[in-house]
Amino acid sequence: MTPESIQRITLDLARALRVDATVRLLTSGLVAGDHVALARVWLAAPEGLRLVASAGHPRQAGADWSRLDGAFALQPLGVGKIGRVGASGTAVLLHDMSERSHWIVDPAWAAEEGIRAFAAQPLVAGADILGVLAVFRRQRVDAAAFEALRLLAHHAAAAVARARAVEELEHRRVAAERESLALRVEMRRRPRDGAAGTLDVPVLSIGEWREHERANLEAALRRSGGRIYGKDGAAAMLGVPPTTLASRLKALGVAPPGRRAPGVG
Repeated sequence: MTPESIQRITLDLARALRVDATVRLLTSGLVAGDHVALARVWLAAPEGLRLVASAGHPRQAGADWSRLDGAFALQPLGVGKIGRVGASGTAVLLHDMSERSHWIVDPAWAAEEGIRAFAAQPLVAGADILGVLAVFRRQRVDAAAFEALRLLAHHAAAAVARARAVEELEHRRVAAERESLALRVEMRRRPRDGAAGTLDVPVLSIGEWREHERANLEAALRRSGGRIYGKDGAAAMLGVPPTTLASRLKALGVAPPGRRAPGVG
């Protein structure tokens, strides 16, 4: 991993605004050169470390190293190479790919693919371990390359944290727009007190309108305790002169609670 390749990948990460794009740019950039056979990223999830990006150049015909399922899709924290790095935040560098190393799950695969080194760095942002970046290399990883991978992991963690923040803001924006739209629809469905304009209300017949008016006047009388006059009376509540309200009550046969309507037997 040369300074030039690290700079190129870092610039790509700076332009990514989504987590999935960020981790894909990271792995594809790593396998573009520098003898990296396979690069993978696991991110912390409630159930452990989940594989979210994978890229590589297998020698075996038909092998697909971009798949995110399989035996290594979910790594428990504290278990195995990846789980240890994700739990402790401590990097790992291995050069023994043989059966003597208890860290290597499949030595035959490593030999067939010509893997000579494994390196893993934690993705740390602040006090949080966001995940793990790991590479399988067909050349040894010297101190300079290991340090370069550490710096890249630092930039990658910042990019992931930034992308998550952008996604969260976008999620909140969409949720707010949906809530606003739902509120506008609801306001169009029901008339507002004292509002005028073009509300989307049903057309009523004269009889239906009178029943609607009767129910409205009765509700106003109940809320005012049967009072028509005064600042807390039904007339003030409805915004009409008391004499007008009294006239409408008489015409519709509506009486305040406890009274009989004039002319109604």
